[in-house]
Amino acid sequence: MQTTKACGHTMVANLYQVKASMASIVAWYAGKMPGSTQMASGMDLGHGMSSKHVDVMAADGSQSAVVVENVYPAAIAARAPAGTMFVLSSYEPSLSADEIAMYGKIENGDKAAVAQMKAKCPDFKFGAH
Repeated sequence: MQTTKACGHTMVANLYQVKASMASIVAWYAGKMPGSTQMASGMDLGHGMSSKHVDVMAADGSQSAVVVENVYPAAIAARAPAGTMFVLSSYEPSLSADEIAMYGKIENGDKAAVAQMKAKCPDFKFGAH
């Protein structure tokens, strides 16, 4: 469990790795969070590696499940971690609708949204942004 404070919120996150497909994990959490928003993104990690992410955000902004599937080149696939990783997070206070929308823009690589978030919240850290 990791607790982080940023932008006026406290986030408590738990990381898991399981032998289940990304699609089944996303579907399960989407079913547990009625009205949730799903945001998909991905990135090229270089050297034939890539990462896919699907964030399932509760409609009220109180929690999320970030599901990550990494793809490795054949030369290292046998030594790479097996399964799908996901992070379950809770937010106190809950994220606002505007913050959730901004998060979606950032996930989709909107550089203006990243700059806007960093101006609003200098301690903002998000992935590779």
